Amino acid sequence: MNRLFAYILPILTAVLPASVYAQSTAPAKPRPQSYIGAAGGGSFLFGPVTRTDYADPRAGFVKSPGWYVGLEGAYFFRNSGFGLGGSYTYARHGFSHPRNLSDGYAEDFAVDSATVTAGGPFSKMDIVAGPTYALVHKKFTFDFRVYGGITHMGMPQIRVDLEDNADATFYQKKSAGIGFAVQLGAGVHYSIIRNLSLGLRADYRISQPQIHVQNENRANNAGRLVTDYRPLIMGLQTGLSLSYRF
Repeated sequence: MNRLFAYILPILTAVLPASVYAQSTAPAKPRPQSYIGAAGGGSFLFGPVTRTDYADPRAGFVKSPGWYVGLEGAYFFRNSGFGLGGSYTYARHGFSHPRNLSDGYAEDFAVDSATVTAGGPFSKMDIVAGPTYALVHKKFTFDFRVYGGITHMGMPQIRVDLEDNADATFYQKKSAGIGFAVQLGAGVHYSIIRNLSLGLRADYRISQPQIHVQNENRANNAGRLVTDYRPLIMGLQTGLSLSYRF
């Protein structure tokens, strides 16, 4: 036994320091940098909110695609790929197929013609935050995120003119509402220089704002009448981002 230790001890004495030295001099695994930046691109909505059927009370007549701009950022914990992130986005969408509404109102009010016009676009604002995870490979950083937060949707004023009769003109007033939003997203960032990166991102979001709508100068309740609108909005936002990393 003593002879065995006599052989092993010199080997351990030589190997262990070398192993410790190798571990201490091994290159550190790259970690993601925290960042703050701006983003923008296309906003694609799905679901009832984009339907244009006059007879469907869930139809929102929202045109897709639209566009969005926003701010984003994330803080990564020390020596970890995990962190906390968040984003603010503002999107705008046009008014889709007003002729469908005009024809429907003309028929329901038994008039020869009706004209429907929108006072502006639809708007959507989201503020979300939550956990994020990132992997670094050379100059590329791949990140994944699961966020939750609030959404705010604004609907434009809708004006309905019946047969050029000013007394018969009525309005669906400009309205807005808030609700809860959930977002799943992923992106890739390329480091241009030490603290600046260009990114490509995609985020899938589900939200359901509650919007109370007021109507003005309605002589009766004939035809399409929206007073309470709770659309389930599904959407995909894709675009580019420019970020400062620290």
